[in-house]
Amino acid sequence: MIYRYYGLLLTIAMMVSCTDLDEEFRSSLEEGDEISSSELLISAYETLNGPYQQGNRWAMQELSSDEAIAPTRGGDWDDNGRHRALHLHSWNADNDYLSGCFGQFGTTIYQASNVLRNNPTAGQAAEARFIRALALFDMLDLWGIAVYRENLDDF
Repeated sequence: MIYRYYGLLLTIAMMVSCTDLDEEFRSSLEEGDEISSSELLISAYETLNGPYQQGNRWAMQELSSDEAIAPTRGGDWDDNGRHRALHLHSWNADNDYLSGCFGQFGTTIYQASNVLRNNPTAGQAAEARFIRALALFDMLDLWGIAVYRENLDDF
């Protein structure tokens, strides 16, 4: 019986709370607005935080060799076998080190290429090319294939 009252009260509350809002959501960026190359370069640098953290590129290169080992010391140290799979070379596509790092390198390459598409200064272009080359090098080193498009006008 009490559940009926709660149900009735919830139904009334939902009917009263619905209103017709006429909000216009607009960001500060409009179609056709130019973004400065320096802002794009900052975002390209920020994408380097992902793949170069301990859990990504380092784990894939060091734990898969004999240079480092991730010990298991209890229930939460094993990480569902992620480290062991890297060390034993028995990983698959579900390993989040591989999928996450590959996606982060692709994002870094895209962001660096995006800087080059937006009329950077010579210094900004050099920095963007270095960021892109670093990500391409590591992607080629780890997977033997890289996501790259030579002609930037095709984006």
